Amino acid sequence: KELIHDKLEFTLKDAMNDVSGVSQYSGFDEYTIRGFRAENSRDINGLRGYNNTYTSSKLVNIERVEVIKGPTATLYGNCDPGGTINLVTKKPLEKNESEIDVYGGSWNHFRAQGDITGPLNKSKTLLYRFNAGYDNTSSFRQGQYAKSFELAPSFTFIPNDKLQINFDFSLSHINTILDWGQPGFEEDNNLKATPISLTASQPGDYLHETDIASILTLSYKISQRLSFNSGYLNYSTRQDVASHGLQNYITPD
Repeated sequence: KELIHDKLEFTLKDAMNDVSGVSQYSGFDEYTIRGFRAENSRDINGLRGYNNTYTSSKLVNIERVEVIKGPTATLYGNCDPGGTINLVTKKPLEKNESEIDVYGGSWNHFRAQGDITGPLNKSKTLLYRFNAGYDNTSSFRQGQYAKSFELAPSFTFIPNDKLQINFDFSLSHINTILDWGQPGFEEDNNLKATPISLTASQPGDYLHETDIASILTLSYKISQRLSFNSGYLNYSTRQDVASHGLQNYITPD
């Protein structure tokens, strides 16, 4: 989590650049782990997550990212031969803390992110945490843009020293355009034939995506060395896409 904070990594794609053996094989959120395509690579708190590939997960409510390589990844159930990626969410804390971050960058990039946590009662048996973020950026490519936000409240109930119940909720939405890369010419495969700012996208193209995740986890400490853990994840995603890719302009012989 310190590396994510120090390098200002906003998305899962940013974080995966730090991991050896993990490579991005397309312009979207698609990876290979140890040479195998990771079609089912993303879990949340150890629970089977989602297969969305158009957009990269925001790290607004993510504390750390774990990459389990090889057969060991079967610890989290159905996965790919190369391994799996596990996103661990931020949990409520027993003391009051708050943080607000504002960022600015190239291509009119603006980002604001907030994190507040603490107890809801004096006995500290009920804790809360609320993470929220907003991101708005353009691109070096013509017509490309991305506007997104995420709201992520979480609660923890600790009635005694043995039982702990956590509930995490996340709502995220993005309004953007799919970037299919730089168009070129098939005859000579010359990457300099067209400028990198050129895109095949058209003014009417769009991607509207909404993701909702609800996670309920329970932990019961049976003894000093033995505990029982159970979790439930409900994840839904909705995508509305209109896009012109490079294949739309290829003329058959």
